Amino acid sequence: MHLAALKRWHWIVIGLVLGFVIGKAQQGFQGELYGDLVEGFGYQLTDQGRFENALTQEYQGYRLFKDITVYPRWVSDNHGGRKLVHVVVGRYWSGHEEIIEGKAQAVWRPTCFIAAVPYKPQMDFLAFRKANSPDYAGQFRAAGPNPTVLDYLNVMQSAAGVSYSYAWWDAHPLLTWTLAGLVIIGLIWPTLINLMTFGTWRRPPEARALSLWGVRGTSERAKPASMVNTAPTDDPDQELEAALQGAAPSDAESGVAPAVKTLSSAPLEPAATVPTGPSKEFGAEKEDFYPTERHAPRKN
Repeated sequence: MHLAALKRWHWIVIGLVLGFVIGKAQQGFQGELYGDLVEGFGYQLTDQGRFENALTQEYQGYRLFKDITVYPRWVSDNHGGRKLVHVVVGRYWSGHEEIIEGKAQAVWRPTCFIAAVPYKPQMDFLAFRKANSPDYAGQFRAAGPNPTVLDYLNVMQSAAGVSYSYAWWDAHPLLTWTLAGLVIIGLIWPTLINLMTFGTWRRPPEARALSLWGVRGTSERAKPASMVNTAPTDDPDQELEAALQGAAPSDAESGVAPAVKTLSSAPLEPAATVPTGPSKEFGAEKEDFYPTERHAPRKN
């Protein structure tokens, strides 16, 4: 099928279904967050103190924990329910150089830290307070009774220049992918097809077909061509031939309606009696198979 033949509502349905399937699949593939090597996130850093120190400590101008992205995840709470955690993913260097090709080098490896909610910092915010600087501890307390690691990173962004990004699309993958399918496949994609095919943003209007709504059937039948009256002629053979053909060629070509022959209202005259010969009599004897003409006996 040609892509231009599909209308926008077709693409909207396709986008919703495809986005729902992808979101459902991603939601099902999200495994539990356990082990030293967490699938998809790297090695797990379990020491909260080392995690907070690595956010601000530097080596040759590079933070020990850098390229940070925070992923929200729902995991089991060991009580039959689900709880929210934040997976802080980045590249981490432990501070120990490795020998690579005969040289001691610092190697940053994919690492993650799983932060519970609420998040309780171990670092003292007073260590970052300077003259005329805001009250960082007060900013963190203002986040509410259940602060998260996002609130902590926001304060550290102001206090120590820590940068990070938040993977908001990972919080609800089913909803995110369904909306993405609606926007990309249902709205953007058909618009691009219209531009490439018709040269306009919108699909040009199509000729509407005749509607048969409210049309009722009829029992009238078209008269066969042999029943169409034709103009009378003096020649019976021509009149018969014209009746069989439906209409005289000259009448059809000229567009003149054939004349209708009117019937006379005068009383019918009795038909002339046809003279007949002498009457004959038929009969059958016992030995006859069928009746034969009877003849009067001859006079001697």
